[in-house]
Amino acid sequence: IGTRVLKELILRARDLSGILPIRFLVIDAFEERVKWYEAAGFGVYHKKEDSRYPGTVSMKMDFINKEVVEKYAESRM
Repeated sequence: IGTRVLKELILRARDLSGILPIRFLVIDAFEERVKWYEAAGFGVYHKKEDSRYPGTVSMKMDFINKEVVEKYAESRM
């Protein structure tokens, strides 16, 4: 279910980035899911730690890098 939700989120954000100035999709990943998000094309987003979300890592997908976005959008994940 998580993979389907993430793919739908990425596809919608990708489509919107064609008409709105959207550059990054930023999420707060649970520490144990970082590798899963990295496999989907996200990278660690270094920012000030947010104490509201302990045990999470900020991650981002850059829509400037169309190859990463399209690779994931076309995958069977």
